Amino acid sequence: MSLPENYDTLVGEKGVSLSGGQKQRVAIARAIVRKPNILVLDEATSALDNESEKIVQTALNNLMATTNMTTLVIAHRLSTIRNADKIVVLNEGHIVESGTHDELLQIEHGIYQNMYRIQELRSQEEQQEAERRETETKLEKTNLSRTLSGVSTKTDISVSAVEKNFLAKQPFTLMDIARLCKPEKNYFIVGLIGACVGGIAMPASALLITGMITSMTEKYAMYENTGDKSYLSDLYDNVELYGILYLVGAAVIAIFMYMQTYCFKFIEEKTTTRLRNTNFEGLCRQNVGFFDEKENATGALTADLATNATKVALLSGDSQARVFQAIFTLVAALVISFGFGSWLLSLIMLAIMPFLLFGHVARMKQMQGGGLISDDLAVPGAHASEVLSNIRTVAALGIEKRSADVFDELLEEPLQKGSKEAQINGASLGFSSFIMMATYSLIFWYGAKKVNDGTIGFTEMMRTLMAIMMSVQIVSGASSFMGDAPKAFKAGSTIFAIRDRVTTID
Repeated sequence: MSLPENYDTLVGEKGVSLSGGQKQRVAIARAIVRKPNILVLDEATSALDNESEKIVQTALNNLMATTNMTTLVIAHRLSTIRNADKIVVLNEGHIVESGTHDELLQIEHGIYQNMYRIQELRSQEEQQEAERRETETKLEKTNLSRTLSGVSTKTDISVSAVEKNFLAKQPFTLMDIARLCKPEKNYFIVGLIGACVGGIAMPASALLITGMITSMTEKYAMYENTGDKSYLSDLYDNVELYGILYLVGAAVIAIFMYMQTYCFKFIEEKTTTRLRNTNFEGLCRQNVGFFDEKENATGALTADLATNATKVALLSGDSQARVFQAIFTLVAALVISFGFGSWLLSLIMLAIMPFLLFGHVARMKQMQGGGLISDDLAVPGAHASEVLSNIRTVAALGIEKRSADVFDELLEEPLQKGSKEAQINGASLGFSSFIMMATYSLIFWYGAKKVNDGTIGFTEMMRTLMAIMMSVQIVSGASSFMGDAPKAFKAGSTIFAIRDRVTTID
């Protein structure tokens, strides 16, 4: 093996690091190792020089002489078929001559004889030219070796310093996302208004629900005590009023939620397009050596090109909208609970709020590991891409099962990580649900106790409970931002590293 590291030499994706002659020799060797009953060589040595062709041809002749393999050779170089048992000469699709090498040379003015003489003459000229160039090269090296030694050493050092094919990743922050979204600032303002109204809507609806429940409870209790049906009429009027207010509120919320969703989705798509173009332009600038690295295989780079921009854009789209909506929701809930409800119960709920947040944070922390599994799938993806893009070669060599086994081995580590993460996520989600239900039960118990003591009224208790409880749902939904952020920052760092990487081409 004349390759630098013998059989362990990395030849790059699709053999990009090999010359045409090296590819032909590898293909011939790969076919011979299979020991087929029939071997078809179609221009097998067309990319080889005369010296390499002689070596390969000698090996083929020895193989054909020592085995019972039937070999069909299609060639323009007649030296390739000199030892064939039968040679067939074709002209315009018809057989014009056939026989052994010696028999065809005996045919006066034959096509084979003419081609053989021309190729022999050309071969001699090429050999003489090669010898002349080799002599000139030796003389030049002898005269200039001392002069160039110092220069070449410096050049090697400088090139090696530049030709590093790893990505130097820099931290990617929210400020980078803000700069990416700056061209769509008008859409951001409109979307923020929509998020403001949408965030206030849930705590505000708590006032309507509380009013409806209080009215139904008090009016029906009065009817039960007095038997006066006018209380039922008042109850019906109040419920009808609250129902109309709910319909009006629903129409208003629909308009502003449309504004929020449309604007932030528009920002997300624009950011995705901008980042994907940046990523693709950065890949097109890279030197060939960059793509020879295993982690920079086509399958992995294609997967990153498809997903990284989307991961980053999520923070400028739905996730960002949910965060702003949660902020407005929390502020409105505090105003309603303290201003229209019970300040004492509000303080109790705020004191317990960290337990709720702790449960959600524990869940979101485990979601951060989801990006690691997708990163681990890059290597199996690159292997699958290589196998499928060369499926004819895989089928010809009969290594389909081996390729599948290698793919299974590469999936083993992501499978183990996924199993472990599933168990931890399940425990985290169960703990979060337990904390939430236990907190609600404690708040209802304490609120009922205070109502029974006469410290607070039933209406104040319900306003406080409904405002904060309904707001917790919105805030917990926005916690998905915590799960998206680490993956988005990592993806953005990768895109910017490709964009900012200095290549020898530049």
